[in-house]
Parts: sequence; C-alpha cells; structure tokens
Amino acid sequence: MKTRVLLFLLASPLLLNSCCQECPELPSASVDDDGDGYTEDQGDCDDTDATVHPNAAETCGDGVDRDCSGDADDGSADLDGDGLVAAACTGGDDCDDTDAEVHPDAQDDCDGLDDDCDGDIDEDTIVVDIGGSGDTTSIQEAVDEASNGDIVCVLPGTYQENVVLDAGSVLLQSLEGAEVTIIDGGGASSVLVFQYGDSSTVQGFTLTGGAGSLFDPDNDGALDACGGGMFVDASSPTLAELVVTGNNADDGAGLYINNASISMSDVEISGNTAVGYGGGLRLRHADDVLLEGVQIGENTARTGAGVSLYDSSTTMIDCDVTDNVADNNGGGFYVGTDSALELSSGTVTGNSAVSKGGGIRVYSARVIVAGTDISDNSAGDFGGGIACKTSDMSVTAEIHDNDPDDIYCDQCTGCTDSP
Repeated sequence: MKTRVLLFLLASPLLLNSCCQECPELPSASVDDDGDGYTEDQGDCDDTDATVHPNAAETCGDGVDRDCSGDADDGSADLDGDGLVAAACTGGDDCDDTDAEVHPDAQDDCDGLDDDCDGDIDEDTIVVDIGGSGDTTSIQEAVDEASNGDIVCVLPGTYQENVVLDAGSVLLQSLEGAEVTIIDGGGASSVLVFQYGDSSTVQGFTLTGGAGSLFDPDNDGALDACGGGMFVDASSPTLAELVVTGNNADDGAGLYINNASISMSDVEISGNTAVGYGGGLRLRHADDVLLEGVQIGENTARTGAGVSLYDSSTTMIDCDVTDNVADNNGGGFYVGTDSALELSSGTVTGNSAVSKGGGIRVYSARVIVAGTDISDNSAGDFGGGIACKTSDMSVTAEIHDNDPDDIYCDQCTGCTDSP
C-alpha cells in the first residue's frame, strides 16, 4: 500500500507543475551550450561550435573567426613559436609555420631552404657549385670574395683545389655533407690551410689527396711537408663533421697544428701516412686544443701514428684512437716534451708500435686518463698499453689485454708498472 502512494505522488502532474513553477529559467546567453567553457555573455561568438571561443587558436585560411576577435584568420596562431604567423593568416608572413627557424627575420643559411621567406633560396650565402649553377665553381674564389661573417655554401661534388683561409672569419659549409662534398688536393699541397690568425669554421667536407705545405718547424733551414689534409699556423679554426683521409706528409699527414688552437667535433681522421710524426694529427706549440667525438684510426707514422704532441696541450672527450701503427714509438699517442694530454672516456685500442708504447708513449710530459678503455694494444719492447718515462701520470681507466704489458714506468710519478 505504501509503495502505491509513493508512485502516485511522484507521477502527479500537480506536484510536478508546482515544482517547475518555482525554478526560474536561465537566460540563454549565460548558458554554455557547446561546452567549450565560454558563454555568450563571456564573449563566445558561436555557442554552437566548441572550437570557437575567445581563447581559441585561429586556423589560418579557413575564413572562421575562431577567437571571436571580429577578424577571421587574424593571425593569432603561431604554431611554431617563432613569434610570427603563417602567410595564410590575415597579416601573417611566416612561409613555414611548422619550423621555428623559418620566418621573415631569419638568417638565410646554407640549407637549401628559403629561410627568410622572400622567395629565394640561400641568397645570403656565396654559393659554390661545380656544375655552374652557383655564384662560382671554385671554393677558393668564394673564400676570397667573402667578408667576415659571410657563409660560403658548397654544393655536392669533387673540387680539385688547395684552399687557403687567411686572416678572416667565415663559415665554409657544405650543403649535403662530407660523403658527397670532397676537396681533393691532387697531391700538390695541403688541402686546407689556415694562416695569419684565421678563425673560420669549416663543416661537412672530405679532405683527401693532400701532400702538405713546406714548413721549417725546427728553424734549421730544412723544409718539411707538413699537414697533408690540413695545415693550421697561428690560427684558431673550428672544425666539424669532416673526414680527413688519404693524405700524406712528412709530419702531420692528416692535420698539422702549429702555434695554434682548434676546436674539433665529429671528425674522422683515418688512413693517412706520415714519414715522421703524427700520421693522423701533429700538434706543435699548440694549446687549448679541444677534440670531441673524434675518430682517429688506421694512420701510420714513425712516431705517434695516431696523435703526436710536442710542447702542446689537448683535451679529448669521447674520442676513439684505434688501429694506428708506429714504426718506432707511440702507436696511438706520442706525448712528447712539455706536453699535456687529458683523455675523458673513449677508447685507445688495437694500436701498435715497433718499439715502445703501443697505446700511449709519454716522455717528459703529463697525462691524465679517466674513463677510457685502453686495451689490445701492442709494443715490440715494452709498454703495450702505456710506456711512461720521466713524466707525471694520473690514470683511472680500464687498462687490460695489452702486450707485452699494460703499463711500463721509468721515473714517472703516479705510475705503477703492471704485473
């Protein structure tokens, strides 16, 4: 009986009408009909479309006033965050609103793109194309024409040249990288020369076929061919994404750095041959030399087949020195008089020397090694891994499987012979 009474009461039209008469209707302008968080009273100009409200992003080119500003496509949307809006929007002039590096105020770099949205590609660069479509077919001509701060943009091809950069600061860059952009010295001289305080940046080339520049490092009147792939004298270039291979010289077949400082990253130095010092890299009176991610392998020389230092200092981070062969001392490294070598991570493996120091030969110098794997190196006499004489050493590294021994010490501080 109680259940029937309750159902009767709930279904009674009199009671329902009485309740609704007590609930006033809300004005439609104060109701968020489309659920976008805004009502007409709050400025929603189309309360039937959830994509239209005062805080909405414009969709350029659709003709809809999505942000209720009164102006369709007024350019309120900056999709790539570069401060400019797409050209499809009213007042917009960003020709690629998906790339923050492309907009009318951008520098037109060597990248094959219209970076500054003016309809021209790489027009702020001096374009070198061996096929004839650029400003010149010669890298040297472009470098000679360039002023400080200019970009020389080199298209793919093999350029038979010996390029000299002196007293300037330009960006010499390939468009598509070292694999397809080659400078061949033709056995005539160094492939690249930096001199007279040049501070240019070179990126994205293969340097090959170099035979070195005539130089008298000892001031004894005898000229040597130095720096097959690159000769740097009293300058401070920045080097990146290079391959230095197939070069020959008396000293520093890959690179010869004299009285200079360099910064080098992502460079491969391989397959170069020196008669004397430094099959891959020769440093002489060079300070503040920084190498990061550099691969030095399969180079040959009498001394210091991979790297040879004299009165120089270098820091190497994440570098691999492998499979270099010395006819005398220092398969991987020869760290000579008054030099300092600091290795941080990387590897020194598979190098060999006929006499001493398969991996590293240290003589009257200072060496700091941390987090580096020194293994599988060999020497004919002693110091398969490291051979140290009258030097200072600090070694916290994995040194193992070197022949005939891991470490040999002769009057060296911080050095302990391996068993």
